[in-house]
Amino acid sequence: MSTAMAIGSALVLGLAFTAQSTAANPVSSQTGPVLTHEQVLHIALTEAGNSQDPHPKRIEMATGTLSVAMRVIESGASTSPAGDEAVDLVVMRGFFHINASHPRGRSIPPGKVMCLILNTHTGFVEARSLGNKVPFLSHLGRVTQLR
Repeated sequence: MSTAMAIGSALVLGLAFTAQSTAANPVSSQTGPVLTHEQVLHIALTEAGNSQDPHPKRIEMATGTLSVAMRVIESGASTSPAGDEAVDLVVMRGFFHINASHPRGRSIPPGKVMCLILNTHTGFVEARSLGNKVPFLSHLGRVTQLR
């Protein structure tokens, strides 16, 4: 399985889970205060630890809409889900083994770059990807270095 296919699988799984949990929870995810940078960093470090790298390097984030964040992760692909939901896109460097469901009979290979799309209000991980290419966060918005 190629890295691009693994990334696509991980993203699709993350979005499918998001759709299921949103349907189960009718409360709007766009209410309440936005997460602080410290809260985003904590979520990112937890996800990294769960993916077998408790000490990732150079953690950065940018905030924007879900549809643009998906295009940034997918390197400009024109087919992304529509959505103007506010999200934080977090990019970490390290060596990760993604901790997520994968297609039956296939494994998701380890990667050096993990991306997380977080709901800016709840911190819910809406999508994750794993690969070896760093996306251009600046295409989403102002880049903030968290660590």
